[in-house]
Amino acid sequence: MNNRSVSTEVNITKIYAYLLYLYIIIAPIINSLKIWFFGYGLHIYVCIFIIILTLFVELAFKNQKSGTKYFSGLILIMFIFSLIFTAKLSKNIETGLIFNILMYIAFLRIPGIIPLRKIYMSFYISSIIAAIYTVIAGYTETSVSRTATSVDGSIAIIGIAIILFAEESFRKNNFYNSLKFASFFSCLIVALFGMSRARLFLIAALFAFKLFLEIGKAFRTGGIKKKHILLIPVICVAAFFALRLSVVQELLSTIFERFSEGFQSIGRTEEIQIGWNWFKDNVFFGCGWGTLSFVDYHGAYSPYYNHCMYVALLTRGGIILAIPFYLSFASLIRGVIKRKNMLAFVILAAFLALGYGNAGLFNFTICSFLIPLICILKTENDKMNNNIAENEI
Repeated sequence: MNNRSVSTEVNITKIYAYLLYLYIIIAPIINSLKIWFFGYGLHIYVCIFIIILTLFVELAFKNQKSGTKYFSGLILIMFIFSLIFTAKLSKNIETGLIFNILMYIAFLRIPGIIPLRKIYMSFYISSIIAAIYTVIAGYTETSVSRTATSVDGSIAIIGIAIILFAEESFRKNNFYNSLKFASFFSCLIVALFGMSRARLFLIAALFAFKLFLEIGKAFRTGGIKKKHILLIPVICVAAFFALRLSVVQELLSTIFERFSEGFQSIGRTEEIQIGWNWFKDNVFFGCGWGTLSFVDYHGAYSPYYNHCMYVALLTRGGIILAIPFYLSFASLIRGVIKRKNMLAFVILAAFLALGYGNAGLFNFTICSFLIPLICILKTENDKMNNNIAENEI
C-alpha cells in the first residue's frame, strides 16, 4: 500500500471518528437542538454520513481483524425486504425509525480502531451539554419541571457506567479528569430532572453493583484504598448541602411521588399489548414502518410509540426481521461473556434493559451505547486500543 493510500485511509478514518463523536454529543439533545437543513435536523445528516463511511472504513481496513458482524448483514437484508413490503401496502414510512435501524446496523460494524479515550470524552461532553439544556428547560426560580421530552436521560446511564466501570488503561491528563468529574454531576442533574423511574433505578443499580464489586475486591486483597475511604466524608458533606437546596428538595419530592405509583404505566402497558395483538395478526411480515395508531384507554386515537423494542420489532417487521435482531442480541451477549470486560457487560445490560419500555425502539442515544461496546468487543486487547488512543486517530 503506497503512502497516498495510507494517508487517504487515515484522513477518512479521522472524519469517521469525529462524526461518531459528534453523534454521541448531539444525540441526547436532538429534541432541543434547533439546527435544521432543508427540513431535516442535523442528526439526520450525521447519521447519513456515518452509515456511508462505516462501509467505506470497513472496506479500507479490510486487512484488519474486525470480529463477528453480529448478524448485521442479515438484519439489513430483512429490513430492506420489510421496507419494500411496507411500500407495497402504500403506507407512509417513519423516518426516525428507519434511521434507528440503520444506525444499529452501522454501529454493529464499527471496527476496533476508534480510541476509547475520545469516545469516553465525547460521552462526558455530551452529558455536560445535556445538563445545561436540562437546567434551562426544567428549572425556574419558582418551580422545576420534567425534562424527559427535551433531553434524553439515557445519557446519564451511559455516562455513569463509563465513569464507574471503564478500565482507562490509556494516558489521562487534567482535562480528561476534569471532564469526567463534571460529567458525574451532570449525569445526576439529567437523571433527576428527567424523573424517569426506570433510569433512576438503573443508575442506583449501577452504584450498588460498583459498591458490591469494591467490597468483594477489598475482601480479596485484604484492604481498602485510601481514596475510597476519603470519598465517604466528601460524599456525605456534599449530600448534606445539596439536600438543603430548595430545588433538590422539590425534585426529590416529585420523584418520590412518581415512585409511589410503582413502575407500571397504563398507557405503555396497553401499547405493548396492542403491539403484541398486531403481531399475532401479521406474524411473518408485521405491520410495516408507517404511522400506526390505536384507541387508548381514554377512548381516543393515540399513536403507537413502539414502547418495548422486543415487541415493536415483532409488530413492525414480523418474525422475518425480529429473529435476526434477536440473534444479534444473543451474539452480543456471547461476545461480552467472551471478552470479560466489565464496562461492556454493564453497557449491554443497560441497552437491553432500556429496550423494555423506551419509546422509539432503541432511540439515538441508546443506539450510541453500541459505539463503546463494539469498540471494546472488536479490540484484540486493551493495550491495542491504548496504542490507538496515544496515536490520536
